[in-house]
Amino acid sequence: MRVAVLAVALAACGPDFLPTTPADMLAPADMVFAQGPHAAFPQIPNQGGPRMAHPQIVPITFADDPNRATIESFSKWIVGSTWMTTVGADYGFGSATVLGNVERTENAPDAVSLDGIESFISAGIADKSIPEPAGGDLSSVFYMVYYPVHTTITAVDQSTGESSTSCVDFLAWHDYSQHATTPFAFTFIPTCVGGTPGLTDLESVESSASHELAEASSDPSWFKNPAFIIPKASTTPWVLTGGENGDMCSWEPAQWREGGFVAQRIWSNSAALTTPSGDPCVPAIANDVYYNVSTTPDTFWMSAPGQVVNYTIQGWSTAPMKPWTLEVDSPDLPASSLHLSSKIMTNGGTAQLTVTIPATAKKGTNAMIEVFSSRSATDYHVWFAGIRIQ
Repeated sequence: MRVAVLAVALAACGPDFLPTTPADMLAPADMVFAQGPHAAFPQIPNQGGPRMAHPQIVPITFADDPNRATIESFSKWIVGSTWMTTVGADYGFGSATVLGNVERTENAPDAVSLDGIESFISAGIADKSIPEPAGGDLSSVFYMVYYPVHTTITAVDQSTGESSTSCVDFLAWHDYSQHATTPFAFTFIPTCVGGTPGLTDLESVESSASHELAEASSDPSWFKNPAFIIPKASTTPWVLTGGENGDMCSWEPAQWREGGFVAQRIWSNSAALTTPSGDPCVPAIANDVYYNVSTTPDTFWMSAPGQVVNYTIQGWSTAPMKPWTLEVDSPDLPASSLHLSSKIMTNGGTAQLTVTIPATAKKGTNAMIEVFSSRSATDYHVWFAGIRIQ
């Protein structure tokens, strides 16, 4: 439901990092290749909630946003893009339209809350300054509110009750509200300085907007009436990413570039089921050798504070390549609690990950573990492990 801020320092960027030239990556052409064994990628189930088969987007910008013209051009592009039809294939959406651009005459506020944005959209629909379809059916409308760099947004997650701040905790957020008795889907997208590594601030806005469009089209009412989202009670640790199709690929550095714009690649259930395994995020990157690891177990460990958990890590790739760097991180556990037996991985190779759960860990919480396979600071893939602390 939101694009999280990625704050990870890969040790692969340090002096021990492996060479990254294409020639160095590939093993001899005559080598017999077999993809290494590994766990399967998870699937995002359809829980039966509403979707938007033909989204009608309404970009909303403010007078002091220097990116207004580009945002409107981006909106026109994305509804008819290859990206749109590709990422929607698994989720029942494809074609989209721009219902109308809203160019507000006032400057953006310096601070606004989630509730304030809901009220702003509803009031605009009521006074006709924000469009609605003829007949007032908002079920396929997606209101996209863009904020310039000086605006700070605060929001409370309905599912957790946690308060978050734009550009600190999230890069964008999609949600749903109600105008009179009619529900509507919306997103708010701040402009964050250095928001997405490797992208300009404007490209980061575009990537975040595409993320939210894919999620809202496939799961607009994620909290009350979910569609394509991994249930909170799932046994796969990938649920800790957020569990929607944008969340599952938001960690991937490779972006889709088309028509002079940037869009985030999106999780594909079909691609994730492909055997032998390859990149689960689409559109696919041409001529890319995909590589990653998986963990055994690939479900949540159920463990208690003070206990030690051991994972086996298995590496695989889609073609012969030289070894890559292995790193592990966690937003929930101290670095000192994570130990890898090796920081080098290969197709078919294994390593051991030992996790010591702090004695002070709170029972009833989850610990997400991110296992990074990397060739450089901009070329890496992630596998997620998780521990439920009981």
